[in-house]
Parts: sequence; C-alpha cells; structure tokens
Amino acid sequence: MRSSVGRVSELLFGRHPERCDVLLILATAVCGAALVMRQAGALAPLQQIILLVLALDVLGGMVANLTRATNDWYASRAPALSYLFLVVHAAQPLIAVLFLKADGAFFAFLYGYSLIAGSVVVGRRRVPSHQVLAVALMAFGMVGYNAFITPPPYLTWFGYAYLFKLVYAFAVNHSGKA
Repeated sequence: MRSSVGRVSELLFGRHPERCDVLLILATAVCGAALVMRQAGALAPLQQIILLVLALDVLGGMVANLTRATNDWYASRAPALSYLFLVVHAAQPLIAVLFLKADGAFFAFLYGYSLIAGSVVVGRRRVPSHQVLAVALMAFGMVGYNAFITPPPYLTWFGYAYLFKLVYAFAVNHSGKA
C-alpha cells in the first residue's frame, strides 16, 4: 500500500520517474523561480512567497508533464482525470488575480482558453495529429495573451508558461501509450 506521499509523488512525477527527469524538473523550477523573483522587489513579503510558490509549480510542471513517467501515468488513466487536472488548474491564475494584482481578464483569458484548448487536445489524444493541434492552439493562445493581456511585469512569464504547461506539455500524449 502506497503512502499519501507516494500518491502525491505519482501525481507530480508519475510512477517510477527517471532520476535525471526529477533533477531537471527541480532545476527548472528553482532556477526559473529565481529569475522570476528578480522582478518581485516591489511586492510585499507575502506576495513574494506566493509568487515563488506559483513559479515553482508552473515552471516545474512544464517539465514534469513532458516526462515519460508523468505522461504515461496520466495517459493510462481515464480521460476524466485529465479533464479534472485542467479544471483544478484554475487555481493558478486565480491566485495571481487574488494576491498578485493581475486583473480579471488575465484569469478569464488564461483559464478559459487553456481549459477549452487543453480539453480539445485531451479529447483527440488517440489521433496522431493531436500534437500538431496542441502546438497550433498553444501558439494562438500565446499570441492572444500577448495581444490582449497586460499583466504586471513580474507575471509576464506566467501566461506563456501556463499555456505551454497545460495545452502542450500536459494535454498531449507524447509517448502514444494509453
């Protein structure tokens, strides 16, 4: 019987992740968060902590969702779990709105677009062209984010990373296994 720590670890890294993958996930999260925090000087200490946790989660998740262990773990489960994953990720842009001075359009665009685009890709995982579809939807989302959303400077990175994490890294079945 797995412990609750083991179950959480599977959600983050998949079952039996490669050591190199875990190191790359952690290195990306930590180094990326350090770069994000260079722009956080004007934030209050609690806001800086929230931004740090958000950066660790989103940046680490970008890499984690691309690993074979995480990809195969989610691909081997019912699609409902993938849709739930997309729904639960409303928390990240919502936290940015509630605590980091992002406006409602930031939340509405990023979450709405990522939920729709990610769901379309998850629904087409068995179609070989779903990877190309994901890149097209991610690119369109990134251009839309750039054209219509003006986040505070310390959150500019967030939209691009969030779209990559959910629409491409997570929604695509990279190995083709089910």
